[in-house]
Amino acid sequence: PDAKLSDLLSTTATWRLVMSPKLKVILEKYIKEAQCQFLEMKVHYLSEEYEYWMLNPLEFNMEVIDFATSEIWLCGAGNTKIRELEINNIADFEISSHTFNMPERVSITSVSFVPNITSDFIQLRNAPSMFYVSETLRNELIKEGCTGISFGDCQRSDY
Repeated sequence: PDAKLSDLLSTTATWRLVMSPKLKVILEKYIKEAQCQFLEMKVHYLSEEYEYWMLNPLEFNMEVIDFATSEIWLCGAGNTKIRELEINNIADFEISSHTFNMPERVSITSVSFVPNITSDFIQLRNAPSMFYVSETLRNELIKEGCTGISFGDCQRSDY
């Protein structure tokens, strides 16, 4: 009963975004059609049922990462850093990602972006945050009063 219903819900069962119809409408203007899908779901809050949406990523935007200047580690169980990896491009990243077996995995612990990104909504995998938004999208979310969202710092002024 102490939980607050917001436009973006925190979940422990999934890494997918769970959002209100209001937030979905805003994101749909910025997300490329094949990038993800929105799955309808119901959220029960107190004695009411609400329509919400789950964002299911279909394509990741790994091409926007500047791998040479990002910090990438081989991590083990509990996200323990084992050793830093030298990965210079997306091809190196893909090869390394398929070289190790769980619980070991390749993890981008600090991401840097290439210049001149045109996307307003970016989905990454194996990164400290899975979702990144442009300053334009961030400003619209703030202007529309979307709740439940926190914006972290990024190494670029426009992301």
